[in-house]
Amino acid sequence: MTALKEAEYLKDEFVGIVAHELRTPLAVLAGYADMLLTQTARGHGPQLAVWQEEALSEIKQAVARLGMLTEDLLDVTRLQAGRLLLQREPVNIVMLVQRVATQMQRTTQRHQIGVSAAHSSLVVDIDTRRAEQVLTNLIGNAIKYSPQGGVITVTVAKESASKLLQVSVKDTGIGIPKQQQAQIFGRFIRADNAVSWGISGTGLGLYLCRELVERQGGHVWFESEEGVGSTFFVSFPLMLDE
Repeated sequence: MTALKEAEYLKDEFVGIVAHELRTPLAVLAGYADMLLTQTARGHGPQLAVWQEEALSEIKQAVARLGMLTEDLLDVTRLQAGRLLLQREPVNIVMLVQRVATQMQRTTQRHQIGVSAAHSSLVVDIDTRRAEQVLTNLIGNAIKYSPQGGVITVTVAKESASKLLQVSVKDTGIGIPKQQQAQIFGRFIRADNAVSWGISGTGLGLYLCRELVERQGGHVWFESEEGVGSTFFVSFPLMLDE
């Protein structure tokens, strides 16, 4: 093992250990914050001041963000070690897209998320949880990188000639600089304009999207113009009876 490979291995091991150790304290924080808010809403115990309820809500949101980061880090280490398992099953991707879009709409009042689908049922053989993770990541990025009032369009289409299902997520955000587009699916890669705009992120989301899609026989790509927006595409083979 070369020194560089050994350093990469040790880094992945360290990241995995830290992420694993963070899970329990984060779960405790989320549990207590949720308990306090729930008990207060039910009239049990002393009434919290408005600022206290707002603080607890902020704590819950921050813990949720840290929880997602922790899971992303664990997924990266699982991928690197070849330990990420997929449980594939027939999934109606139209219903899954609609559910995820509805969930993501609840996270923002500054954007409008629309879903366009010509079919009510399109079935693919995928891991439901991982497909939901990919969709959540792509729509979440569209929200994060779009201005207030931005419209996000999620389209589900069937390509009859190639027997493929295609999902696209289009935004009107800051776009990706042309000189960085070739590297954007790499680990810990972030576009310079995202950093300069002060938009937070780890640079893991698109890497995980690509890995999770391609390991299920799919393909992911994008079109982007800086200052105009981006459209990310995901395709999967349709099941034979579709």
